Amino acid sequence: AKAFGAAGYHTGYVGKWHLGGDNAQPFGFDDSVLWDEVGGHWKSVYHPGGGQAVSAEGYSATLMTDQAIEYLRAHRDGPFFLMLSWIPPHAKFTDPPEAKRALYPEGSLPWRPNVPEAAKSAGGESIWDRNDLPNYQGYHAHISAIDDELGRLMAEVDALGIADDTILVYSSDHGSMMGSHGVGS
Repeated sequence: AKAFGAAGYHTGYVGKWHLGGDNAQPFGFDDSVLWDEVGGHWKSVYHPGGGQAVSAEGYSATLMTDQAIEYLRAHRDGPFFLMLSWIPPHAKFTDPPEAKRALYPEGSLPWRPNVPEAAKSAGGESIWDRNDLPNYQGYHAHISAIDDELGRLMAEVDALGIADDTILVYSSDHGSMMGSHGVGS
């Protein structure tokens, strides 16, 4: 963000934040909305620009996308750099939107070939040890929900007429093992 800011870009950050504090300005972001996962993916807290914490109810990825779209609309006329960091498909896996869970009924998801039978029903104390079917379905459902949110973001870029001047980079900071090689989430 500091490099983009030095080049004349307005910089913004929306999403999960694990770098400490409730403001991303020390990291070069002009605007920030920093999210903490509090009660799964449906009850969260975010900090707008280092301000007072705001409680939010609703699917966190959708709310973050709404905030990112607001940022795009506000900064579409100048160069901008926006980083959006959704929380899902991070654990807790069992609370995806129901419409997305319905995409993965029992028997529809093949297990990876390197998942031992014992790992397919593992249910330990930690959320990182749970590879059972509800967690496996939920993991994929959260990914499908993120696909939709990315689609919403891209549609807004098109609607604003800035697609030809916008570079979108998509990556992930984690993936879950879901039993591969006998390893938990």
